[in-house]
Amino acid sequence: EEWLDLKDVFAVKLKRRRSAGQTKGGTLLGITLFVCRRRQRGHSRLGAAGPAGHDEGKLKEQPLHLGNSSEDHCQTWFYRIRAVLSGFPERPRRLLVFVNPQSHRKEAPELFASRVEPLFKLADIGTHLTVTEREGHALAELQTCDLTGFDGAWKKKRTRSLHSSSQRVFAALHASVHSVVCVGGDGTVAEVVNGLLLRAQRDVGTDPDGAFTPAPTHLPIGIIPAGSTDVVAYSMHGTSHAATASLHIILGHLLPVDVCSLAVRGRLLRFGFSAMLGFGGRSLAIAERHRWMPPNQRRDFAVLKALASLRPVDCEIGFLPASEGASGQTAEGAREDAAGLLWLHTSGDFLNVTVAAVPCRCAVAPRGLAPDTLLDDGSMSLIAVRSTSRAHFVKYLKRFGSSKSQPNPPFVDSMAVQAVRVTPRGHLSGEDGSSRWGDGEGETAGATDGRCFWNVDGVLLEETGEVHIRVHTRLVTLYGCSLGHDDEDAAMKCNCL
Repeated sequence: EEWLDLKDVFAVKLKRRRSAGQTKGGTLLGITLFVCRRRQRGHSRLGAAGPAGHDEGKLKEQPLHLGNSSEDHCQTWFYRIRAVLSGFPERPRRLLVFVNPQSHRKEAPELFASRVEPLFKLADIGTHLTVTEREGHALAELQTCDLTGFDGAWKKKRTRSLHSSSQRVFAALHASVHSVVCVGGDGTVAEVVNGLLLRAQRDVGTDPDGAFTPAPTHLPIGIIPAGSTDVVAYSMHGTSHAATASLHIILGHLLPVDVCSLAVRGRLLRFGFSAMLGFGGRSLAIAERHRWMPPNQRRDFAVLKALASLRPVDCEIGFLPASEGASGQTAEGAREDAAGLLWLHTSGDFLNVTVAAVPCRCAVAPRGLAPDTLLDDGSMSLIAVRSTSRAHFVKYLKRFGSSKSQPNPPFVDSMAVQAVRVTPRGHLSGEDGSSRWGDGEGETAGATDGRCFWNVDGVLLEETGEVHIRVHTRLVTLYGCSLGHDDEDAAMKCNCL
């Protein structure tokens, strides 16, 4: 017996045969349901360390044609099914969309127009499009614009009285907007997430400087991947397929996700999903100095250049284990802070330090840079790569290209933590064990004049002091989910009406 779950249906249309040039009327053939299907068999919980093949989470639209020539019969079924689809409270009806025209190969506007917007129109979802004009545009817009009527995916709020005509137009436009969508790479995602979270802190009167518990944002965020790596989108969807991301938004697949906060001397730097010091930061610094190169070539060049000048950073790492019984593989001591929390400490020369609240998956690392990381368990992964030979480090990097689970080599320490403090000690160590400052070539030095390069969600930060990273449970809600439908290539047809 075959059946169809209406939760997987995202649109219903009357099907008619029309002659060339005819836009209305036509011979009724029945109704068509547009169904979301998984392209490949097999799936695992997003963020878990299960099998991860290439593009394992890719979805597709599939039409289901129900043939019937009765106008009354088809109209009845059409309106009843549409009423059911409209009754799913988590599905957005209007979206505020930010498109970064500079992402990757500058193809984001065309990607949205050709692959994403048609799906939104098919599902009767309205959009208000903003094409960003500069770096930080979306960040500033989300903090300063009038967000009247923005009140979560299924929560509606009455608009207050507005007097000016421009305010009334803006409120009418946004009164039913349910979510914010960004089309771009990880940098665009970071802007939108930071903009909404900073706005949320301001709305509740929270001072982001100092020890604070951040308020979550109530607006769900959709991510249409259009960058070079798309780590956040890939971690959410298991693929960088734009149509898959669109279908998750249309169907309202909401998933709460943990977010990190980074602070220096009590001052909030930004929110983020991952941060890297050492090799990850240096390679990004090199890439930023060669933005004239095509994205893929720039990334490969930066990695090779960073490997050629590979050297560890001398730093001290303090961390709070995620579980009380954990002691950390390489902890050298413990210190109690003013709040009575017992911090474990380790120090030395590290080639790379990664702190991640998401698995950091991408096409070249299908299991992710932090494969054991879950999306919403209130912990983050701390992965510290100690100084080793260049050959061993390259071999370690190559492991990420495999979809199989592999144990860490002895020079890599990995643990689940609640908070991390990383204190660079101001110098780099050469392969011969000697200490040195940056070699004067800014693009290859990991710390020049005492500075250290941090890679935070693909955004380059330079900080000299101790960086305090904390994880905040379920601070944002993103669109992403694992379905699990069987793949069927042909459109299904029946005459059951």
